[in-house]
Order: sequence, then structure tokens, then C-alpha cells
Amino acid sequence: MSEHELHSTSLEMSVLAALMTIANCYEQLDTKPTVDDFYAARHRYIFTAIEQLALRGEEYDMTLVKNHLQQQGLFDDCGGDDHLNTIMYESSTSLFNVNSYVIKLKKFTERRQVDEVGKKMIILAKSPDADDLTLRAQDLINTLENPDRNKTLIHIADASIEALDIIEQRLSRQRNNTGLAYGVNTGLSTVDYIVGDIEPTHFCVIAARPAMGKTTLAQMIALNAARRNHAPTLFVSCEMTGDQIAARMVSALGRIKFSDIKRGTMSEQDYAMWIDTTTRILNDLPLKIEQKAAATIPEIRESARKVKSEYGSIGLIIIDYLQLLRDPTQRNRYDEISQISRQLKKLAKDFHCPVVALSQLSRDCEKRKPPRPILSDLRESGQIEQDADQVLLLYRDEVYNQNSQEVGVAEIIVAKNRHGATGTARVACVLEMCHFADIQGEVE
Repeated sequence: MSEHELHSTSLEMSVLAALMTIANCYEQLDTKPTVDDFYAARHRYIFTAIEQLALRGEEYDMTLVKNHLQQQGLFDDCGGDDHLNTIMYESSTSLFNVNSYVIKLKKFTERRQVDEVGKKMIILAKSPDADDLTLRAQDLINTLENPDRNKTLIHIADASIEALDIIEQRLSRQRNNTGLAYGVNTGLSTVDYIVGDIEPTHFCVIAARPAMGKTTLAQMIALNAARRNHAPTLFVSCEMTGDQIAARMVSALGRIKFSDIKRGTMSEQDYAMWIDTTTRILNDLPLKIEQKAAATIPEIRESARKVKSEYGSIGLIIIDYLQLLRDPTQRNRYDEISQISRQLKKLAKDFHCPVVALSQLSRDCEKRKPPRPILSDLRESGQIEQDADQVLLLYRDEVYNQNSQEVGVAEIIVAKNRHGATGTARVACVLEMCHFADIQGEVE
């Protein structure tokens, strides 16, 4: 591949010209460029000046950009007046075109990243002493899923700008009253009040003893993400088949009793509702089910790549459940679960999306009275507790207590929340129709 195929000087100049000519151009862009989208060093300097002025709320026409560069001692490095005039007077500019120009610039950025990885792969292949060639090659490929993972060194001011952009996205959703999450949430107001949003790069664990409703809660998060947030979602089911997951979702959306589905005793109205739910709702959802027992992390990565390729992005990965995943490189179960936990956290960072994993709890919690779960009950590895950003524990008193006063109620215990509060939310347990619901509850 020749060098000119990896960048376009004219495109870079056109974007810079538009930014310095059209009022508030940077703020109006649908997709904002980054400094890495500019190949030429002098164009990187000019864009950085524009970006810094814009983020300060200042104007950024040619004169003001020139003054800023002079103050930084970078004006001559940018080619001085000659190159700035060339940019301004020899490049096409319009707000309509600049958005498409930025998208094309980002395509060149992707090409350069692929080219760089390819060169590293060749060096790796020719290295006579390289161990674990396949794993190291896979790690290089993984950098293409989220190129930002290579940016391990970041200036504090850039980190502050990135944090401000995330805050602005949250505020925008509040101002527009959309109810959408930055990332995903459960759709249960009492739970979301405590947890907040399960954000991109977050690793959230939902844990409980059997029959508490783990899969039901995961299914609600998946439907909420795909239906309300339009987030392309991958549901990895190591335990149930795709038709079983679909039946549960239809039960929840169509309010069809799951017992009638299992026994085959649905009414004609139920059948009509099933068809309507499938054609009117499920057919349009960006939701894929990977039905594979004993799945491995590389297999999940491959499925995530397919979802991202089909929809252009991936907004959520759900694992049902963690203890059914396998890592054949590990010799004992404790190390295997620990490595899987670390890899799931890495998966969230690499794809820049939330990963929600279900987990079993040990039987030790049932020795307590009442058998309400705690963090230390997480099964087979303390690494899960360490890696997780959020840990939600499910408890239903009626399962253990025949005289329970909490029939039809589930507790969702936010036992860990790295980025927010902890507490307990009470929700209505409607497992006969495969969902939880808000009640006039309380947050303890």
C-alpha cells in the first residue's frame, strides 16, 4: 500500500478550512474529528488550536487560530501565513460537505491503524523467539476493535475534556427528557436510581442463587438497551437456546404467562399477541443471540465483531452465565474463572460498551438466617468482585420462607458500585411473565 492511500492532504485542508470559516462549525458537526484523524503534523497543530479555542467557548477563525499558534510558538511549524492562506483560499468549504469529509478522514485513520497492525504482525511472525504467537497476534487485532485502547498515556487536560463530553451527553438526555441512558440501564426506576447508568467500558455482574431471576433481569436490560436506546446488543447464552430466550422475551413483552408457553396451553389471543410482538417489536430490534455452551472469550469477541460489523457499533454484551464460559489455557478452575473475569473487563474496554455477566453464588449464603447474599458469596473467584464496576445481588425471601411477608417482591442489592451509591431496591417479581416491575418501593 503506497503512502498516499493512507491519508488525504486535500481532505484535511478542507476540514480545517470549514472549521475556520463557518460560524460554530465545530459545535455543529455530527461526528467530530480528533487530532489522530490528521496525518500531517502541521494540520494536527492547527486542529488542536481550533479544538482548544472551541472548548473554551472562544471564536476560532483564521486570525484567532493564527494568534493562538503564535502564542504556542507553533506558527512557523504549521507553514506560516503561506500554508494558512493555502488552506483558506484553495479548499472547498460548506457545512453540508464537512460532515462527509470528517467521515472520510476517519476512514483514512482506520487504514493507517490497520497498516500499523499489519506491520507489527509481520515483525511478530518473523521473530524467532516469540512465545504464544497466536495470542499475541490476537491481541494486536483486538487493538482495531477500539483504537483508543492504545492511548494509555493521556494528558490531564485531554482527560478533563473527555469527561466533560460525557457529562454533556448525560445532560443532553435529561434536557430532551428521552429517558435514555448513557450506556444502558435496567428500566427499573428504583434500581437505576441507585446504580445510575451502566456505562461504556463498565463490567457489571448480576449474581444470585438459582431461580432468583438473573436471566429475567438480564433479558430486561437487553430489551431496554435494544428497544429504548437502539443499542446493538449481543446476548451470549451458554445455558438456554435462542428459542428459549425468545420465548421469555415474548412472554415479557406480550404479557403471556410463561407456564402456558411451556405447557402449550396458550389461548388464541396469546398466539395473536405472540405474532404481533414478533412482527411489531422483535423484528426491528438490533438484538442477536449467541447460543453456545462452554463459549470462550475469543468466540465471544468474534460474535461481537459480527454484531459491530452488521450495525456499525455494539452497545451491550450480556453473558449468561460467567461460570459456563471456558478458558482452555488455564490449569485449574480458580485460575480459569479469574482469567475469564479479567478478560470480560477487557472486552468492555476494547469494544467500548457495557458487559453484563450473570454469576452463580456459592451455597454458603443459604447457611445464614436470612440467606440474603453478600459480595463474598461470589462463586469460585474473588477476582470477579475486584474486576466488576457494579455487582447486583438478587434475593427473594419467599423462596426460603413459607410465611414471608414479601411474596411477589424481589430485592436487588447493589452491593458494589464503583462509580456511585450502593443500597437495596425492592421491585415487583412477575416471573410468571418473565419480568420485574417497579412498585412503590424504597431505597435503603
